[in-house]
Amino acid sequence: MNVAFIGVAHHHTPFYLRPVQGMAQHRVTAVADPDPEVARALGEQLGCSWAVDYRELLARQRPDFVFALGRHCDMAAEADFLIDEGIPFAIEKPVGLHEDEVARLAARAAARGAFAVPAFVMRYNELAGLLRRELMDERLDYVLFRWFSGRTFRYENSRLAWLLNPAEAGGGCLIHLGVHHLDWFRWLTGTRRPRVRHALVANRAEGQPVEDYSLVQLDAGGIVGTLETGYLRPVSPGTDAAAVPFDLHYLIRTERHHLVVSDPWTIELRALDGQSARTIRGSTTNAGDCSAAFCSDVLRRAAAGQPPPFDLSDMADVLSLVDEAYRLARLTTG
Repeated sequence: MNVAFIGVAHHHTPFYLRPVQGMAQHRVTAVADPDPEVARALGEQLGCSWAVDYRELLARQRPDFVFALGRHCDMAAEADFLIDEGIPFAIEKPVGLHEDEVARLAARAAARGAFAVPAFVMRYNELAGLLRRELMDERLDYVLFRWFSGRTFRYENSRLAWLLNPAEAGGGCLIHLGVHHLDWFRWLTGTRRPRVRHALVANRAEGQPVEDYSLVQLDAGGIVGTLETGYLRPVSPGTDAAAVPFDLHYLIRTERHHLVVSDPWTIELRALDGQSARTIRGSTTNAGDCSAAFCSDVLRRAAAGQPPPFDLSDMADVLSLVDEAYRLARLTTG
């Protein structure tokens, strides 16, 4: 397949570009970005066509598949164009700024039978695989996801400063990081739209216009979920914005097991009866091979004419939780 990438100044572009470059059956034929320096540099590096205007580029190149990135505020327009053109695509989260925007896209994609998939790459990591194999048939009681990424100064440059502007990003750590775990809670509980019981956001630590800390408490038929995210971890100057380690802690309690994750590569699984305990090495975030597995799966499905593994309606449901959390947080803080 001929594959194009648009919005390539986004710091997650390597997560998708590198895997596709390693797949012999696919070829990167075009890249686009509003920043001409970024578009030209990557196009010349890859030896492919490049442009500032993705519409002009895609109309000329007609790729078989597109990976769409860019600012959060630009993603809905990208998706609209790709749906209209009938080009299969995967799009970086959160796809839009609010639920209504993405729900409209989901309805259009469904009506046209479009292959349109949000990049929930963490559904492909090794922790997700373990959960599918061993815990999905057990009653779920409590879920905790605590995920703190690097401080906001890593975005204080001309190409990433939009992440600190609510009008361009939609918010801070919750809409940028927390959507992964909101999606996981929905997936684990089998509940499209859990109830948001409480939410709090703050920008006390970094003092930016977007939040550097968020807390969301969820309820799915009695299953209690707690999600904390933040831009709080110290990071050395010059660290690539996409390569920052995480301070994290997950806890998943089922009727028969207690699962704990304390770092990006270690899973502890204990039976509640005390009869067994295992320490398992495997990815627990968006690190490792999960992006490659996502790219391989969606390209294979698109080439075979199969439906995507999940679709834009899933992203709309996640953004419904983000929107409600921001609403409740505003009510809490006044």
